[in-house]
Amino acid sequence: MRVLLTTFWNFPHVGGVCQHIRTLKRELERVGHQVHIFARNEDESGYHLLPQGRIIHRGPIDRLAREKLTPLLRERMIGIDPYVMEQEVNRCAFELAALSIGVDHYDVIHAHDIISARAIERIKPPHIPLVVSVHGCIATEHLTLTGSTLAPGSDIWEYIQAREQIGVNAGDLTIVPSKWLRDLHLREYQVPSARLEVIPYGLDCSVFYRQMKNKAEVTREPGKHVLICPARLDVVKGHQDLLDALSLLQQERSDWVCWIVGDGYLREYLEAQLKKLKLSEHVQLLGSREDVPALLAQADIFVLSSRQDTLPIAVMEAQLAGLPVVATDAGGIPEMVTDQEDGLLSPAGDSRSLFKNLHALLADRELRNRMRKNAKRWASVKWSAEKMVQSVVAAYRSAIRAKKEQPHATLVADEGTMIPIPAHYSPVDLYTIQPFPRKNHLFLKRGRKMSSVKIGILGSCVTRDIFEYLPAHYFQIDPVFSRTSLISLMTPPIPLSYQDINLASEWQKRMVLFDFQKKLWEVLATQSVDLLIVDFIDERFDLLFQDGSYVTRSHELAESGIESSGKYQFQLIPRFDPVTRQTWKWFCEMFIYKLEHYLPPEKIILHMAPWMTHYRSGSEVLPFEYPEWIASNNTELEEYYQHFTRIWKGVHTLDLRGKGFVSDANHRWGLQPYHYEDAYYRAAGEQIMRIAGLL
Repeated sequence: MRVLLTTFWNFPHVGGVCQHIRTLKRELERVGHQVHIFARNEDESGYHLLPQGRIIHRGPIDRLAREKLTPLLRERMIGIDPYVMEQEVNRCAFELAALSIGVDHYDVIHAHDIISARAIERIKPPHIPLVVSVHGCIATEHLTLTGSTLAPGSDIWEYIQAREQIGVNAGDLTIVPSKWLRDLHLREYQVPSARLEVIPYGLDCSVFYRQMKNKAEVTREPGKHVLICPARLDVVKGHQDLLDALSLLQQERSDWVCWIVGDGYLREYLEAQLKKLKLSEHVQLLGSREDVPALLAQADIFVLSSRQDTLPIAVMEAQLAGLPVVATDAGGIPEMVTDQEDGLLSPAGDSRSLFKNLHALLADRELRNRMRKNAKRWASVKWSAEKMVQSVVAAYRSAIRAKKEQPHATLVADEGTMIPIPAHYSPVDLYTIQPFPRKNHLFLKRGRKMSSVKIGILGSCVTRDIFEYLPAHYFQIDPVFSRTSLISLMTPPIPLSYQDINLASEWQKRMVLFDFQKKLWEVLATQSVDLLIVDFIDERFDLLFQDGSYVTRSHELAESGIESSGKYQFQLIPRFDPVTRQTWKWFCEMFIYKLEHYLPPEKIILHMAPWMTHYRSGSEVLPFEYPEWIASNNTELEEYYQHFTRIWKGVHTLDLRGKGFVSDANHRWGLQPYHYEDAYYRAAGEQIMRIAGLL
C-alpha cells in the first residue's frame, strides 16, 4: 500500500507521538508498504514531505490562506473571534500546503491529530479512505494548560469543542491507543462505536534492548538509587507535583537521585524550583536525549507525575527495561500499570501520595524486584510493534474495503495561483459562532493638528500621570481602566454589587468593579478613541480564580473586604507561577486578536514601563533595597513586551528604558520603582504628542 502519514504539528519533535509515527513508518516499510510523512518541519518555517524532502515555505502559503479565508469568514460570521480566525487560517494553510504536494495518489491517508484530519478530509479525493489516530484530547489538554479558564458556552470554548468533534469524526475509521480515550470520545464527541478502534502503541523490542546496552554519557553515583522521569517539560506532565513529592522524600532519606529527561518551556521554572526546594543535589535536569534506553538500564524506579496522559510510551519503555513504575492514575495509565503488581499508582495531582509510593519502593527491595519481573513480563507481551502494525494494517484494509470505489478526480487549479488549488475549493467551514460586537475603525491621520485627542488607557498610574505634564486642552482622557490583568480581562464577568465594595475612594471602587465586570469591549463598541495606551505594570498582582474566571488581586481588592465576605470561593493564582505566565501569553494573543476588531495597530501605544532600580532623593540617587525583586519583575515585563510586539506588528512603542531615568522619593503616590521622576513623564509626554501628530 501507498500510505501517507500526516500531522499538523512539527516533525520531528520531542514526545511520544513523534516516536510513534517513526515506529509506525519503520514497521510498515519493514512489511513492504511505501510510507510518506507530511507535516510542519522542525523549525516550523514550512511544511515538508518525507522522505522526498520537498518543502513548502510558510510565508507565501500563510498569506494566501489569509487572503482566501479572511473575507469569507468575515462575510459569513460577522464578529468572529480573532483567536478562531487565526486557528482557521492555520488550518487553511495546512490544507493549501497539502494540496500543493498532492494527496490523490495514496491508497490510504492516516492523520495523527484532529486538525490535520479535518484538513485532509476536506481536500482529499472522495475515493481515498482516511484513518484518524487520536493521541489525546486537544480540548482537555488546552484547558489543563490554561487552568480551565474558558467558560462553557463562550465562543472559544464552543470552537475548541466543535473542532474536536469534527476532527475525531472526520475519518472512515478512528484509532485511539487506550480505552480511556475511546470512552471519552464515545461520551463527549459522539464517535460511532463501529468506527472507533483501540490499538495500543508498540515498540520494537529488539531495537530497544540493543539501545539499553549502549553506554550512556550519564552514569549513576555509587550508593544512590536512581529514579528516572522521561517526560517533556510541560504542565500536563505534572513536574511540579513530582518536585513537591521529592522535597518530602529528601526529608526522609538521602540515598537517591532523580534524573528528569526531556526539555520544554518549563525548564527555567523547574531550575528555580530546584533551588527553592533545595533539591539541586538530588535532581538533575538532563535535557532532551537520544540515550534514554541506556539511562533506563541504570535506573531503579521509573516515575511519571502526569496530570493528563493517554498511553505514555515512556511507561512502555520503563516496563520493557524491567522498572517498577510509580505513576498517577491520569488518563490511560491505569490500563498500563496494575497497582501493587508492576507499579504503584497515585491520584493525579497528589504529590503526597506520590511521595509515599516512592518511599515505599525505596524501602522494600523485595517489592521492587517482584515489580521488575512483573513489568518486564507484561511489557514483552503487550507492547509489540509487530502486533501494533498488524492491527493498523488490518484497519487500513477495513477502511479501504468499506470505501465505495469512485472515479479518480483530477484537481483543477485556479488561474493565476502558484500552487494547485482546486476550483471548487473553499477554505470555510460554517461553525455556529456567536459574534462579538463590531465597530467601524476610526483612523488617526498622522500630521493632523487636533484640538483634542481622545485617549483611552488600559494600565496603571504610570501612564495616567503622564498627562499631568501635558496641556489639558490637547487631550480628553476617557476611558481609563486600571488594576486589571489581561488574564482577568479576557475571562467572563463575575457578579459584584457596587455596595459590596468596602472602600472609601470612589475611584478605587470603580477600578475593582471594572475588574469584575470586564467592560472594556462594551466600552470600545460604543465609544471611539484616537489612541489607546496600554501598560503592564498592573500585571504585578496575583490573581484569584473562580468558576472559569479570574480577577486581579490588587491592593484595592485586598482591602475591600470582598475576599473575606464569604460570597466567593476564590483560588489564589501566583503571578510568577509558570502556568500563569503561559496563560498570560495565550490570553495576550486573544486580547490582541480581539482588539484588532476595534482598533488598528497604529492607534495602539504600548508603554514599556519598567521598574526603576534607583530613586532620587533630593540631590542623591540611591539604589532600592530589593534589587533581585526588581530584576525579577523587569524580566517578566520584558518577556511580556516582547510577546506583545512580536504578535502585533505596527503598534507604537513608548520605551524610555535605559535612558537614565529614576524613581522619585517624593512622588505623590509614594516611593515605588514604578513611580517616576518628573523628567520621565515629560519625555513620555513628548513621545505621545509626536505619535498623535501634535508636534
